[in-house]
Amino acid sequence: MGNNIIIIGQTITPVYVQINTPVTLTCPADDQATNLTWTGPGGNLWVTGTTVEDRVDGGSIPWISAGYSGGSYTLTFTQVRARDTGIYTCTVDGKMGLRMVIVQGVTSASQMYTRQGGTVTLQCTDTGGTSQWQVTSPIVFTYTIGTQFNPSLPESTRTRMNVTRQDGNYNLHISDVQLSDVREYRCSMGATSTFYHLLLYILPTFPEIENAVIIDGQNRTTGTEHGSLTLTCNAHGGIPSANVSWIKDGVFLVTSENRAQYTKVFTRADDMTLYTCQSTSLALTSPQTTSVLVYLDLKPQQPTVSAHNPQSENTDLQVMCVSTGSRPAAVIEWNVGGTWLSSNPDEVKVLDSSTDTYTVTSSLSRRSTRQDNGKSVYCRVSNRALSGGIESVRQTITVLFGPDSVSITGNRVVVADGTNTLTLTCTTQEYNRHVHITWYNGTTRIPNTAAVTNTSGSYGGFISTQVLQLLPDRYQDGNVVRCVVQNEDVTLRERTASVTLDVSYRPILMLTARPGEKVIEGSELEIRCDVDSNPAPSSITWSRVGGQLPPDFDVTSGVLRIPSTHRTDRGTYRCVAVNSIGSDEDTIVIDIYYSPDVIVKYTNTTYISQTRLLTCDPEGNPDTYQFGSWRHKSESGTEIRQLNGSSSPLQSVLTLPDPGMTRRYEDTGYYTCRASNNIPDSSFYSSGSVLFVVAAPPVISSNVTKTKGKTGENIEIEVEFYSRPAVSSSNITWTKGPNRLHPAGKFVISLEIRTINTSFHGVDIQVEGYAAVLKINEIAEGDFDIYTVSIENGLGTVNMSIQLINTDPPSPPLYMLQKDVTSSSITVQWIPDPRRDQGDTYIIGHRPAESDVTTYSNAIPDDMEPVMAYTIDGLSANTLYYITVQSQNSDGSSQPLMISASTTASTDNDCSKCELYTTGVALIAVSSVFLLVVVVVVVVMVIKIRKINHRNKPDTQEIEFSKKALSDTGYSAEGTESSKYVNTDITTANTESVSVYEDIAEQPHMMSITEER
Repeated sequence: MGNNIIIIGQTITPVYVQINTPVTLTCPADDQATNLTWTGPGGNLWVTGTTVEDRVDGGSIPWISAGYSGGSYTLTFTQVRARDTGIYTCTVDGKMGLRMVIVQGVTSASQMYTRQGGTVTLQCTDTGGTSQWQVTSPIVFTYTIGTQFNPSLPESTRTRMNVTRQDGNYNLHISDVQLSDVREYRCSMGATSTFYHLLLYILPTFPEIENAVIIDGQNRTTGTEHGSLTLTCNAHGGIPSANVSWIKDGVFLVTSENRAQYTKVFTRADDMTLYTCQSTSLALTSPQTTSVLVYLDLKPQQPTVSAHNPQSENTDLQVMCVSTGSRPAAVIEWNVGGTWLSSNPDEVKVLDSSTDTYTVTSSLSRRSTRQDNGKSVYCRVSNRALSGGIESVRQTITVLFGPDSVSITGNRVVVADGTNTLTLTCTTQEYNRHVHITWYNGTTRIPNTAAVTNTSGSYGGFISTQVLQLLPDRYQDGNVVRCVVQNEDVTLRERTASVTLDVSYRPILMLTARPGEKVIEGSELEIRCDVDSNPAPSSITWSRVGGQLPPDFDVTSGVLRIPSTHRTDRGTYRCVAVNSIGSDEDTIVIDIYYSPDVIVKYTNTTYISQTRLLTCDPEGNPDTYQFGSWRHKSESGTEIRQLNGSSSPLQSVLTLPDPGMTRRYEDTGYYTCRASNNIPDSSFYSSGSVLFVVAAPPVISSNVTKTKGKTGENIEIEVEFYSRPAVSSSNITWTKGPNRLHPAGKFVISLEIRTINTSFHGVDIQVEGYAAVLKINEIAEGDFDIYTVSIENGLGTVNMSIQLINTDPPSPPLYMLQKDVTSSSITVQWIPDPRRDQGDTYIIGHRPAESDVTTYSNAIPDDMEPVMAYTIDGLSANTLYYITVQSQNSDGSSQPLMISASTTASTDNDCSKCELYTTGVALIAVSSVFLLVVVVVVVVMVIKIRKINHRNKPDTQEIEFSKKALSDTGYSAEGTESSKYVNTDITTANTESVSVYEDIAEQPHMMSITEER
């Protein structure tokens, strides 16, 4: 029967096969493999796929064949020959399979073992005949003849061999033995043959420890503390067989062939110790070793339970169980009162890295009740090394509780007669452990020296009692007597029982007034008769000492109520209360406070009197006062001033300061005195006011001395004035010049009463005054004059003059001429109309003769000089210009006055004070006579007009020409001969007013104009 060998890995496994018997070698091969080979002894290729190489083919009866199916690749020998001994290697898709040695099982061949890479010598007896060394598989191949090597021997083999004749032996020496050297060798010496099978020592497998796992690169085997554990180590497959030993700390414990076992009961001391397995063999150059760590399941140590302190009922019982030294981590169970808890607390597991053991902590937390008092609590720990577990020491639970309630027994009703006593007993429910009993009357502690009696109660507790004896008085009626029990061992477990005392006594009264015994007039007053009695009073009566109760009083439940007090309600009030035991009465004095009525005493006077007094006399309760400052207001209510009077606690006298006779009328007005007696409070002042009048001549408030009108229109001239005493229209007179006016169709005179603005003591006020009105119908030229009004009121007369001024547009200047000329500027002079008003302005326009665009200056203020001048800059050289001047005011503009003038040809020809040249010179010559006549006429008119104005003006006014700075205004070209307008920034800086008299005098046809004074 054949042998089937499965190739697994690369371990060389010896197979002993009898000669001429079949054998099949098998190696795994995936069904998808494509490249498969078998090689035989010497590393020669024998099979590719399933095809046997020709050189190893056995002819018509092959002795080998190859197959590939079912995941296996096989090499089958039909009959094994002696020369088939050797190493066979299976290669699948480039990966080498197991190599195997097949050794012929015949006795004629001697087996020679050596290590791979070692040296071996094969010998046969040298008989002197023909000698040679051969290998017989897969074919017979001669290595040597005599001492000569076959030249066909591969160099790699030749260099490792040597042949010698020595000591009667024919020797073949092989060094660095390789797998390809494993063959059957034959030494031929004449007709005699000697066979050798050259075999390698086969290495045993590396020692393997059973039931070991690799953790962190180290073999580990597990056991149980105090349990038996067998360590097994194998080293198979070696030739010769390996010796296997267990070693600890250098001490050999056990040794056996191929397999060593060491059994012992391991303790905690053996935990984490290292055991070494060692294999030795001739095939090994040095021992092979591997180690295993003994890793035990360790039993937990006896747990400890934390000490239990007494605790209050309904607080959490906190007990901790700690177990150390367990592997795996211990499981902790709790027992309370002999009952194992079905649900145990979570555990905290902490690994000690130095011992790889666990410390397990479990905290038991449960609400304790008095039923737990005296019970035991302990824990039990277990793991797979200690299934039955180990228990901790038992702790006894002490729960502090109660008492839940306290009761008081005894008689609480007594009559306070000074002899009757009251006995109360305080009894607790069960409690544990210590209590104090304290008695209180309200919040006041009652000393009690009576002993406390203790008896046994439920749950190992106690019940305590204590007796209290009292001698009550009337003031203890309704008092709450409390028995307070405090368990000193239990937080917030105070228990209280109370009784309310019922003590009978006669009435005791106390009268109180709300808001007080001093009441502000008009406020509500309640007088309360508080009765302290037991039983309640049978009657409560009210009376007023020496008088009747107020008519609007009412009494409810012992309260006398006056809804609105009056100063006549002040007095003494009495209350009387009666009960079955006796009676009592009490009185209270009520005073009514009221703010003062302020009375101001005075006498009106005239402006002639220097002394003007006002006296303030308040009347109130209390009758001492603080006075504020006096206030002087106009009749319309405007405050004029505040004055300080001369004050005492009873009155204030105001002496008015003297502003002078002409201004004493300004003292007229309302005077207010303010006084306070701190009722209802210090911030409240009562006041009294009077109208104090100082009669004086009329005072004119108008300040307009001029008014404007236009010819043909109507105008009203008004003069506002103030007068005390009053006036009528018969007190008003109007004059025009020296002539008195009488009401007629032309003039209408009237007197109006109106509110006017004036000033008293520097304060602008409005007072009831008058307006003297003169209406002029259809103003004519002769109506422009000065009008005077006279006002008389019995104490004096005042006059006021107003000038009526014509408001027609201004007259144009009387004359204009050229003054200076340069190539870029022209200076002109003009004579204003002497009748002009102050505030007129002038506009200068200029345009080249060939252009219709006129450029206008800004408004030039009138400096009120007889002659004015202005320089026009920025002109073109040698150019004729038309120049105009116009006067203007708020009523309009005059007609323009025009001249023509030319600039010079160049700056070399500029002249100052040039006469009219070229055509201008001729024009002056022709018109000189005309100009002289015009100037004479103008001067005569000016003189005449000034004389008329001088006669018509009031004495306090004069017509005066003076230089005034007037604001610039824009100018409208409306009404001029130009249809286009260009405005340039020609400022008043160009206006000349210096030496105008001299300049105009230098003109050959002009005369000086002087003002008549």
